[in-house]
Amino acid sequence: MPLLEILVSTVGPSIAKTVLKLWAGDNKLALESGDSAIEALTKLIPDVRAQKEAVRQLESIGERAAESLLFTFEAEGKQLMIEDQEAVANLVADTLDHSKIDADLLAQRDLVWIIREG
Repeated sequence: MPLLEILVSTVGPSIAKTVLKLWAGDNKLALESGDSAIEALTKLIPDVRAQKEAVRQLESIGERAAESLLFTFEAEGKQLMIEDQEAVANLVADTLDHSKIDADLLAQRDLVWIIREG
C-alpha cells in the first residue's frame, strides 16, 4: 500500500476524532467510549444532513492532515521499509487516540487556528 494511503487510512481518522473531541468540548458523554468519529457525530448531531456534512468535513481534515505528514514520513522514514512505515503510522494514530489534547494545550503551542480553520 502506498505511504499516502497508509497515512490517510490510519492517521487521518485519528486526527479527525481528535478534532471532534476538541469541537465537542464538554460533551464528553458522546466521546467517552471507543466510538468512531462517525458514531460520536450521530450522538452529537441529530440532523442527518448536518451529520453527513460534519463527517465530510472531518474526513477532509483528517486527509489533509495525513497528507501534510507525507513529507515527514518520506524525509525521516525513507530508510524504513513500508511495513515499518505502516507500523509508525499506526503508533502515531494510537498516540492521537489516547492523547489528552485540548484547546488549552493548542493555545500554549499557538495551534488554536487548527480548530478555527478546520
